Amino acid sequence: MAEQTRKLRAIWLSALLVFSLLAFGVGTVPGGAVSGNAASNAAGNADLTTAQSAAGEYADYSVRAEFDPLSKRAQTLRVNFTGTGADLQNARVSGVTVTVGGTRQDVGVSSTTAVKSGEALDVTLASDIPDGSPVTVTFDVRSVQNPALADDHNVTIDARTNGQNVQRANDEVTIVEGGDITGTVTNESGSTLTDNSVDVRIVQPNTGTVVTSYGVNPNNGVYRATVPAGTYYVNVTADGYARQSSTVSVTTGGSVTNDVTMEHGGWVNGTVTNGTGIPLDGVQIQALRAGSNDLAATTTTASDGSYSLALDPATSSYVILASPGTGDDYDIDFREGVTVTDGATTTVNMTTPRIPGDGTVSVTVTGPNGQAINGATVSYRSSDYRFGGRTTTDGTGKATVTTSAETYLLRIDASGYGPKVLRGVTVNESETTDVTVSLSSPATIEGSVTDVDGTDASGVQVLVSDGENFYPAATDKSGDYSVTVSPGNYTVSVFARDKSASSKSVTLRSGETGRADFTLEKASVKASNATITSGPGDRSNLGVRTDLQSGLLQLQLVDESSYKGSGVGKPDNLTSLGVTESTEFRIDLTVKNFDPNSLIWGLRNASWETSPNASVKDGTDITITGSTVDLQAVAIDKHGVGPLLFQSPSQVSWPTGRDAAADVGFTRTVYFGLFDLSTVPGPVQNNLNGISTTTNAQRFAPPTYDNGSLQVWMAAPSKNTSGGKHTGFYQATIPDAQLNEWGVDDPETELDVSFKNEPRKFTVTEIDDGARIRIENISYSAGYAEISPNETAISSTSGGSDNGGSSGTTAPTVSDTESEETTNTTANTTTTPSAVEVSAVQNASTGIATATVATVQANETVSVQFDGADDTTATDGARISRVNVTAAHNVENLDVSVGPSSESPSDVPALSTERTAAAVEYVTIDTSTTDGNVSEAAIHVMLTESERESLGVSRANVTVYRYHDGWQALNTTSLGDGEYRAESPGFSTFAVGGPQRSVERTETVTTTETVTTTETATATAERATVESTSSPTPTVTGSSGPGFGVVVALLAVFGVALLARTRRA
Repeated sequence: MAEQTRKLRAIWLSALLVFSLLAFGVGTVPGGAVSGNAASNAAGNADLTTAQSAAGEYADYSVRAEFDPLSKRAQTLRVNFTGTGADLQNARVSGVTVTVGGTRQDVGVSSTTAVKSGEALDVTLASDIPDGSPVTVTFDVRSVQNPALADDHNVTIDARTNGQNVQRANDEVTIVEGGDITGTVTNESGSTLTDNSVDVRIVQPNTGTVVTSYGVNPNNGVYRATVPAGTYYVNVTADGYARQSSTVSVTTGGSVTNDVTMEHGGWVNGTVTNGTGIPLDGVQIQALRAGSNDLAATTTTASDGSYSLALDPATSSYVILASPGTGDDYDIDFREGVTVTDGATTTVNMTTPRIPGDGTVSVTVTGPNGQAINGATVSYRSSDYRFGGRTTTDGTGKATVTTSAETYLLRIDASGYGPKVLRGVTVNESETTDVTVSLSSPATIEGSVTDVDGTDASGVQVLVSDGENFYPAATDKSGDYSVTVSPGNYTVSVFARDKSASSKSVTLRSGETGRADFTLEKASVKASNATITSGPGDRSNLGVRTDLQSGLLQLQLVDESSYKGSGVGKPDNLTSLGVTESTEFRIDLTVKNFDPNSLIWGLRNASWETSPNASVKDGTDITITGSTVDLQAVAIDKHGVGPLLFQSPSQVSWPTGRDAAADVGFTRTVYFGLFDLSTVPGPVQNNLNGISTTTNAQRFAPPTYDNGSLQVWMAAPSKNTSGGKHTGFYQATIPDAQLNEWGVDDPETELDVSFKNEPRKFTVTEIDDGARIRIENISYSAGYAEISPNETAISSTSGGSDNGGSSGTTAPTVSDTESEETTNTTANTTTTPSAVEVSAVQNASTGIATATVATVQANETVSVQFDGADDTTATDGARISRVNVTAAHNVENLDVSVGPSSESPSDVPALSTERTAAAVEYVTIDTSTTDGNVSEAAIHVMLTESERESLGVSRANVTVYRYHDGWQALNTTSLGDGEYRAESPGFSTFAVGGPQRSVERTETVTTTETVTTTETATATAERATVESTSSPTPTVTGSSGPGFGVVVALLAVFGVALLARTRRA
């Protein structure tokens, strides 16, 4: 089913997290000849794996033969094991299927006859194998006796008609040593089960791969499986009984008895139809145990669309999944939380609607002067990641894409321009959507990186990001870098192993050059230790691996007896240590010059705390507790594992199609990262300090906070290594500071949780300093998990007294910058930014207050506060309470003057009608230095609760806007008690308002970026600010899709002008 357009601006809270595990690969698997392939039951494995054992023991083989094409129709098959030592006298063939042109069909077996002294088997088919097309034949050869020669052998499969060979397929196969598993299948009363519905599957526990499958002897209910030495799951199913599973270990030449008792259970019955109510036959139905996602039972629908599953009532709940075949044009469907009662029937009907046909997108790309751009790359992907691709524009700047009807994200890349991203481009079946994109003139960010010892740092990775697009670079031998970008607001971060540096913000207009310089600081892990606090596991061989680089500490647990390498690598399966789901770990670390604020990825039930280390200068002790997760991954060499490396979700092309299956699994693993939010500029550190976001997804983006919600993008294969539906979990620990910001007192009733835009059930666990939110049974492939306050929480924030404080201006005071913003949750250490303290004098006649600082060092902040009763900065319910100015360089004799003005600046146009309000008061800020000597600025605004309540705006949605080439929303944070902080790249006219809930704020200029649609198809530009070439004032419009919406309330308009002049000494 088509996923609705996601209303999201991907604004990162942090610099990009960089994991180093992407370098590892997956071992190759021997392959077969192109003409034919005999394989074990392990999907995709061309080895024929069986056992060397004593007389009377047996092995089964799954055989695959490819004829491309089959020259004549075939009536029989001859399977020849000559030279292997195998005896086929009592062998039989079952499960013959033929795939022609992608369509799979079952072919019955009339008889099997051993020939050539029992080394070959003739199989007479009930239906002929057709000729003239590529044909794939698969089947099982069961009860092969005495495969006594452990070596490489050649097995042939001949397609025959009238006793003559038509075509041959062959492959090199390997016979290895092993043992066997045998047992009797009975029911609760002790009666043996002998019918042909009994299915015994031997499964590898680490990957979920089915090694082989058997029925039982119809005379006595006995099964026998011959397998290589190792540990296996034995999974048994039978009609009318719940699935049973047990674990056995087999040694070379040994025999293990594993009797199985089947128990009756309840039933889940239902019907599967398409979107118009027509029943669908042949749809695969799977029942997965909630939480573990183990396959409990499977079947297919009958011709009337009906199905029936027998399930164990002891399982708390199931996920029922309906999956049409890969060649069918129907989507999947599933139901969560299905419960079963002993002896009763639960009805679960499902709908797998038809996947729509194709539509067309016509894209036109132009430059800032309207010129056509040739060779621009147009990338596209659907919102559910099933469809995607790329093309390029021609000489007229046009490109055409034909793709399945869905909602898409488009990304435009052209040489000399920054990328442009459009969300919500709707493609309708048999219609054309026209999209016009205008690219802006580029800007430049440059700078230098200085190493710990003061020398130029060469080869350091630099990442420039606007939260949606990423521009990687590296410093040259002089430590310099330069990046070409589009106009906008950017975060610049550096990444160096065992070193750190705080990220910086840069705002650029067309043609401008901004600068961000960095000085690296040494960071290190001084000590690490892991232990098991409860549950089973070998403590003596439990080890820790760490990797620290610029704001990110990676950590994984390993089995020291088998793990190779001293650094962080691929996830390690901890089952070898006897670890189970109930095993709890404690990890203790001591780090230097690293202050962790958030924990991410592979740790279940995660909790952590920090405290200063008394013996290590600038040292921090970290304690983490939690349990393992199971990870499934697809094509690691292509798609990677862990957080995105220099990518945003919009750049990811996740495997398309509902059958993207995992090809590797990691069982009982612990792999996560700790992130230092000091690398992030701005006040976002405050509310999210102490956050944990964990999942068992293969890839994910760091958590983002935007429009009042916490969002994490995740991706994983849609099917596990066993072919069953792959589901997972997402867990977020929300600190009390953030819950208070949202106005949430009861998380169970006042939070909304969704995944891929679909509301999800969730559980809440209250903890000392916040709440742990968890959703289970996530239906992977790729999408966002989102947590936000609901209408109940938002309405509850409307009450309260007027805490806006007194209005007015007195002589300003200068204090420690953001002192109330540096308090960390748990036991995290605190940092007080450098600040300047000065005296100030107010002119009684003019109302202007002036603070003078003799010397301001680079990176020091002058904080001018306004506390008093003169009311010179007050507006109707809103006033400026503080202005912060941070010096970029050393400044002598700095004056900061703040005072009221009775008139609006003449060069500021009126707001649109949706924002119309009179400017009540204006404030002028006058500094005695040049604009280039100011690196950062922030404005604090007091807003009375009564005014906010009358407008119905929550604290989380109060927004400060700045006028600069049009009205632009600033990053605004509620500090509590009616105070709000806005980061600003400069000073001009400001307004305070609040966006509509569920509508993003965006400013679009219709003259330079337009989207028109044939019929009813629509598309909306994503970026917040778009350059205009024909209109001086961008318009702000409402939209039901992504983009900036209407400002629902204007609280106040006031101006701030930054006047630069040179002060004479």
